[in-house]
Amino acid sequence: MPAEFASNDPINWFLILIAVGYLVLSYVLLVPSVWVRLLFAAFLILRMKPDIVIPYCLSCLQLKLNFMEGVGGDMFTGTDNFAMAMTGYESYAFAIPPLLISVRAAFAAADKRSDRSHFPMWLYSVWALGGILVLVGTFMILGITRGWTGPMRMYSIVGGLFYGMLMPRMSPRQVDRLATGMACICLAYFLTALATPFGGKLVFVLGPIGAFWATTQLVRGTRIPLAALTLVATGYTSLFLSTLCVFGTWVWSVTAAWIVRATNRRGRGYRVFSAYVVATATLCATLFVYGVSSRITENQKYENTLLGRLEYKLYADRGPIWYGCISALMEEPSLLPTPERAFYVEWLGFEKLWPSGPHNLLLELLNQLGMVAGPIAIVVMVYTVCGCVGAIGRDPNSGVRTLAAAAICSIVVGGLTLPYCIGDRLGENVLIPAGMAIANSWSVYGPVLRARGMLRG
Repeated sequence: MPAEFASNDPINWFLILIAVGYLVLSYVLLVPSVWVRLLFAAFLILRMKPDIVIPYCLSCLQLKLNFMEGVGGDMFTGTDNFAMAMTGYESYAFAIPPLLISVRAAFAAADKRSDRSHFPMWLYSVWALGGILVLVGTFMILGITRGWTGPMRMYSIVGGLFYGMLMPRMSPRQVDRLATGMACICLAYFLTALATPFGGKLVFVLGPIGAFWATTQLVRGTRIPLAALTLVATGYTSLFLSTLCVFGTWVWSVTAAWIVRATNRRGRGYRVFSAYVVATATLCATLFVYGVSSRITENQKYENTLLGRLEYKLYADRGPIWYGCISALMEEPSLLPTPERAFYVEWLGFEKLWPSGPHNLLLELLNQLGMVAGPIAIVVMVYTVCGCVGAIGRDPNSGVRTLAAAAICSIVVGGLTLPYCIGDRLGENVLIPAGMAIANSWSVYGPVLRARGMLRG
């Protein structure tokens, strides 16, 4: 079991206080705060210790924007003045941190002092080779399109898994403190959303963390007041104030927590939870195939019920978009990255050029990264899910299970309709903690289970 070093504690009140100061600045002076956030995020990434996770998550908020929208709304709703004040260079302030994650991970992978036990060097090497292709393709389109940094950002965020796995190890108590801290951020976020118009896409990331953590604590009979408040706040917001995607991730996370707790024995628990994840992936694949094959393109009436809204979302909304992207990939496949690649969608009786992405994780990776780097990124995401399932199966620590389950939920359930887990200022909070959960669970239980022939993941 790893020693509990104070330097690896995930709660650093000094860094959290700086992050809170940034939040205040982002509300008072939004545009200058963008550059402050760049410097702060760069410092955290280069620091590469567990105490950066919570401050980095806080730095992904921009309060002036968050208070201008509801939960699940568009990122820049009602911000015309902000858009006019931007010079164009501010976009690089958001593009640089993901790239720094890749660079810092490369140095850590080459550092002999890093704990690389159970680190998938083969997968990291393949991912790094794919990154060269992404870099070449990106500079080939330099100056042609405004979003030319998109592929590099996306590919770097996928590599956040390796960054998390190379992070210094924590003790089980420290991992639990990290998950609790993230759950507290989730609670503050959702309570604010209940009290006033407040939102942003970070709701997709924080919701599964809070729901799983709260359910686990209630079932165990620990931290009951905090857990109950978190579960009620996330549940009410997800059901009545947010999108179907947010509600689906909340239901999945609560159910997952019950399954993990009810099948607590390692061998049986691993099999049951694995079956739950496989069943979820199968259901998502079935809905995807049916939505693509149906691709309803005319107005149809849907009942104003949960099932009716789900049918509309999959068949009349997402289905035509998915079909349009698949058609574009088949007709014009690209080996190099193609940022912000638009495609034609047949929708409600007419054809239109769709510039807003395919709204699906796998299609987004293929559409943006091309037919070489895209499949590599998909393999990394599959490895992430399998590694998180293994971590939950072998590690009884609630912190590890919370971080791992939230990542599975974001990738499998959220990935069906939205690729937010690979978006900048979102995906880092999914994949870095996932890598930390996988690596920490391995460092505690991996050697013992391998010796007994009971290795999971």
